[in-house]
Amino acid sequence: MLPSLASRLIGLGGVFGKSLRDLRVAALAIGLVAGLLMVIGGVLVAAQFPDAPSRIQLTLLSVSLPPVMAGLLGDPSHVDRLGGFLSWRIGATIPVLFSIWSIIALSGTLAGEASRGTLEVVLAAAISRRGLAFRKAAAFVVALAVAMGIAATLTWWTGVAFAKLPGDEISAGQAFGQFALYGVLIGVAGAVAFALGAFVGRATAAGIAGTVLFAGYLVDGFSGVVPLFERLKPLSWFSLTKLHRPLADSWDWAPVLILGAVALALLAVGIVAFGLRDLASPVRLPIPGLPVVTLGTRRPFSRSFGDRLPHALAWGLGDALIGIVFTLASTSFMEAMRVIPTLGSMLALLYPGVDYATPGGFLQIGVFSSGTVLFGLSAATAVSGWASDESAGRLDLVLAAPVSRVRWMIGSGLGALATSLVVAALMAAAVWVGSVQVGSDPWQPAIGTLALGLYMAALTGVGIAVAGLWRPGLAGPTVIILTIVFYLLEVFGAALDLPTWVLDLSLNHHMGQPMTGGYDAFGLAACVVLALGGLVLGTWGLRRRDLRG
Repeated sequence: MLPSLASRLIGLGGVFGKSLRDLRVAALAIGLVAGLLMVIGGVLVAAQFPDAPSRIQLTLLSVSLPPVMAGLLGDPSHVDRLGGFLSWRIGATIPVLFSIWSIIALSGTLAGEASRGTLEVVLAAAISRRGLAFRKAAAFVVALAVAMGIAATLTWWTGVAFAKLPGDEISAGQAFGQFALYGVLIGVAGAVAFALGAFVGRATAAGIAGTVLFAGYLVDGFSGVVPLFERLKPLSWFSLTKLHRPLADSWDWAPVLILGAVALALLAVGIVAFGLRDLASPVRLPIPGLPVVTLGTRRPFSRSFGDRLPHALAWGLGDALIGIVFTLASTSFMEAMRVIPTLGSMLALLYPGVDYATPGGFLQIGVFSSGTVLFGLSAATAVSGWASDESAGRLDLVLAAPVSRVRWMIGSGLGALATSLVVAALMAAAVWVGSVQVGSDPWQPAIGTLALGLYMAALTGVGIAVAGLWRPGLAGPTVIILTIVFYLLEVFGAALDLPTWVLDLSLNHHMGQPMTGGYDAFGLAACVVLALGGLVLGTWGLRRRDLRG
């Protein structure tokens, strides 16, 4: 007897329903977090800008920002209204942060099952490869739509709850129109990974899609500062849809629909390509191989480090690009500080507690603050790859050799932790070169950048502990969640006047201001403890439990 339509939709007997069920928790979490960001923005407006004079000050701040800062925050259209402020202050964050989920989900939706060996079992049923890929892609589209619908509903409620002045009202059409844009921006990033996954494999597809995502964001944000970016601006999907800001009462549906069509076309490419290739044999890109010494297989450390090194180099080079762009732009920022004496006090409303008197203050915002997100995602990549030895069943074969669990765990864990040094060193080198080019002190910000390496090692250690104590599949998601939570607490915690004990929960809060020479010894020591302590806990946990697939 065939399962009913209702049964299929809840995941019984149908690929679409099962895939949608697998995504339900992530979709609910994404929708709630994105919506709560808008609610937080509403709280900020109600607390800090409750009357007309304060809104005038906010407008002056938005139009006085130098190009490099204006590029980060976006178009300050109607920021004196609640919807305009949310679109300006919060809107730049949502599509970038949650595109990571889209990339990870769509790059692994087929490749993940292929690596686990479960795809052959599914295809043994009466379903074609293309049918399988279509159903999985469709499930993601529906999950993304549900997430954006939840966030739009919370945004609509924010307008009802926190409207203080005329024009603060947010209609349902504005809220859903804004999150239609965010859904398309999030979806196209994942669609790039989905299309490439059939050709180059999961990890490489995710890396390329992540690079395209952050490159597009940088090109759009810094086109007013870097002449080359101005010429590349038409290639950025953030630039293409820049005029569609329904919360700011600016509508431009044509680019959004075009970008949506591109996303669907990329999904179609991935579906067709998946139907043509072998299940376990993606096309290999013609790139130079790494030296044999980095790919050792005799010891757990060398094998783990060698396996993680290509991804560490990819993340490091991407972070280095961001570092050098911000460093070269620091002179523009300092000039704006000189021309606009009140700029420092106005920026304190957005980034309290940062010293803007030197280029290091700007780098603390641009390089270090955003770097915590990038290095956190690098840690998630490293720990997910490390944990895949167990989840993919390779660890059983490794331990069949005369290698104890303790030796493997310590050696391979140290190999994963060592990748943080590679990523941090590349970014520090870029900041050093950029500082030399603009004539500022290169050593202080370069050394300060290395603190991000300790931050990445700490999150990697937490992921290793989670994998050892519970399940390897939880390691990567746990690191991603902590990265986002730490970042949001640091960005919005002080502005919301949260209790000190809540702010102290964020590791970011204990990192000091390394780019200006202000180190927090407790925070740096905590990173070391989390990195090594996580390895010890993970080793202890693995000794006590069975291996899991």
